[in-house]
Amino acid sequence: MTAGFLDEQFVVTGGVMGQMAVPGDGAESWVQTSAASVCRYGMVIVSPPGDLDMWRRHSCSHVCRWRQDSSPPFWRDSSWAWSRPSSKQSIAVVHFVRDKIGNHKKGDHMAKKLNWGLLSTARINRALITPLRASKRNQLLAVASRTQASADAYAKEKKIPRPHGSYEALLADPEIDVVYISLPNHLHAEWTIKAVEAGKHVLCEKPLTLNADDVDAVQAAARKHGRVVMEAFMYRHHPQTLKVQDIVRSGLLGTLKLIRGSFSFVLSRDEDIRLLDPAMGGGSIWDIGCYPISYARSVLGQDPFDVFGWQVTGPTGIDETFVGQMKFANDVLAQFDSSFTIPDHAFMEIVGSEGTLSIPRPFKPEENEKIYLTRDDKTETIKVKGQELYIGEVENMADAILLGHEPRISLEDSRANVRTITSLLESARTGMPVQLS
Repeated sequence: MTAGFLDEQFVVTGGVMGQMAVPGDGAESWVQTSAASVCRYGMVIVSPPGDLDMWRRHSCSHVCRWRQDSSPPFWRDSSWAWSRPSSKQSIAVVHFVRDKIGNHKKGDHMAKKLNWGLLSTARINRALITPLRASKRNQLLAVASRTQASADAYAKEKKIPRPHGSYEALLADPEIDVVYISLPNHLHAEWTIKAVEAGKHVLCEKPLTLNADDVDAVQAAARKHGRVVMEAFMYRHHPQTLKVQDIVRSGLLGTLKLIRGSFSFVLSRDEDIRLLDPAMGGGSIWDIGCYPISYARSVLGQDPFDVFGWQVTGPTGIDETFVGQMKFANDVLAQFDSSFTIPDHAFMEIVGSEGTLSIPRPFKPEENEKIYLTRDDKTETIKVKGQELYIGEVENMADAILLGHEPRISLEDSRANVRTITSLLESARTGMPVQLS
């Protein structure tokens, strides 16, 4: 038996050999905080021999295969240890866990459904409710509001089984696996960290935070508690976006030279929080300018090293219109604009030495889309079979939580997008370019 330290982000999917043995002292709290995590090394996680009641209480589905080519992970507490038990003991535990998860089919690592809770009753929730109900691996169980009456009314209207009268109550619900955070921008970091500390995985609306330091705090919490946190840029998961990235990487456009993008619509509700206060993340760049910024960065697979921005501010000080420029390695330039005062306007265009790719609906693509590739004065229409817009991020969360896959949008990616936005805002305030190290 060998003692050591375990990084809690490594915990579980399907197999038969090996186990983690946890002594009685402190075992139950470890089980509670580790439920539904994902282990990349591979072994069965169990409580002290014979004590399966604890696992039944917490519906643990911690099963994975011991990889002969890797060393065992290490425990955080040296009083806990790793050991390889007999085949008989190991298989018995695996059978128990499979029974708890449901029918275990070949090739299906986890049949468990993830229970989701909505942290707020924001309008954007409507976009996520439909894909959650369509998914085979996710289900909507609860919603939280600041009052019980509000939660009850919303749950009744949307047919959500469990209303909670406070955000804290939702986080204390032991049956919730994943929390969707759709609060105002300035509350994202605080409640993402609180949710992670409560043992929940988190899909948080963009922007994840309003500064890079807060992304670092979110990442530290996610690592400490072994939880998945992802920023909700829904377009990044759509087949059209993946097709665009494939075309760029194929070299059909030649050497990339220029990326242009735009996202605007008229926002006329004076009480809308996006119009009220720059310190609360109000303004067009945080709400919609983040999309073309994210698009350019993801297509290039790199971050800008120099940015310059201009803004037209409204009565409250938020940017009603923002125009920005970004300079990337290899002399690639990007330009974008966002606005709350310009009628509906959205596109992305990627220009290379050999061709141009035009994307008319880059941020809200539908189930059947067309993009246009122009080379040698000839334009080819490329049809893309898409999917419901928000289903991709829901399924990507399930892949990350249940199968141990990397989220498509990493926290490093989110940090870079936030840092680009804050640098553009700094440039607009000072009238000077800002260099990003």
